[in-house]
Amino acid sequence: MSFFQRLLAHGRIRGARRALAKDPTPRNFMALAQHYALAARTADAQRTCVEGLAAFPDNLQLVRYHQRTRRAEREQRLAQLRRELALAPRAPLWRELCEILIDSDELARAEEELSRWLEKDHDAEALYLLARVRLARFFADRGREQGREALAALDRAIEQLPG
Repeated sequence: MSFFQRLLAHGRIRGARRALAKDPTPRNFMALAQHYALAARTADAQRTCVEGLAAFPDNLQLVRYHQRTRRAEREQRLAQLRRELALAPRAPLWRELCEILIDSDELARAEEELSRWLEKDHDAEALYLLARVRLARFFADRGREQGREALAALDRAIEQLPG
């Protein structure tokens, strides 16, 4: 973002804050959150949405926008983790990446990342996370094959994890 764009964004944010202070409506909360998001300040946009939802819990626009900003922030973090992994793969980075995907219920993507992790490093923690993914898939559709795979992954993780 260029200096001129940052300056314009700052002015718009300041104006949206004033409008919100003068008249705290869902529309003004939404406008401020959007200006924050356009300025790549997703954490501020989320905070504004949360504040707006505290005042107006039934507003669907704020709920949806809050979900969208959370998803955008999550995708930014995933991209950052992938860049860091490309430079210097380390278990804590893989773990965070996979846990974000598991918590987001993106089990197929998590399993792909775990496969990559296991190809590069046969870490027992990767086996444990793989077992979590396969158990989640099993509980989602109760498939017999997913259950077998989950139990096999758990057995391997138990064998390799000391604690």
